[in-house]
Amino acid sequence: MAEQGDAGAQLFLALHIAHGKEVAEDKHEAFRWYRKSAEQGNVIAQTELGEAYWYGLGTDQDKQEAIHWWRKAAEQNSARAQYHLGYSYSTGEGVRKNVRAAARRFHIAAMYGVVEAQYHLGIAFWNGEGTSGSEREAYIWFYMAKINGDEDAAECLRDLNWHDYLSPSEIRSAKREAKKRLKDVKAYLKRAWREADARADDSGGRSVGG
Repeated sequence: MAEQGDAGAQLFLALHIAHGKEVAEDKHEAFRWYRKSAEQGNVIAQTELGEAYWYGLGTDQDKQEAIHWWRKAAEQNSARAQYHLGYSYSTGEGVRKNVRAAARRFHIAAMYGVVEAQYHLGIAFWNGEGTSGSEREAYIWFYMAKINGDEDAAECLRDLNWHDYLSPSEIRSAKREAKKRLKDVKAYLKRAWREADARADDSGGRSVGG
């Protein structure tokens, strides 16, 4: 089906070839199939193609081309693409540095449950980069990321001098708020996937997330 132009089959083949599942690993061949699928609008393939360009996997490294494909994927609600764009804006790699845009992208991805985005959003609030700056908000996002298994966030919670900024009661309150937001994220994701499934049924095909 991949040879007949089915975007989903092309993505499936690309993923298997990229990771050597049941076939020999071949980054160049995987890139070729990612590109075919991405050009047909497959959001996961667009995200993966962006990563291939960013890291030079199976193709020459081209960070501006990576940004191009991540923007396409972000338009289709790819959480991973939003995170990648946030990171790019925060560092100025492949795009002009813009900490406000970075924080905005991180927030979108964090609300879709991307753990790295939750951690970086904590950093943004801690440093006041692209945000108004808030130790409480930083703690909340670090704590959410920690619950989701992020070791860097756990280190920030352990090593930063939180008691210089927040009282014990404020820290307890921040932890409660973090747990509430995690529930909100799960509820948000359920709604997003239901809406995506409905759109896919109507259009014959394409999901969000990625």
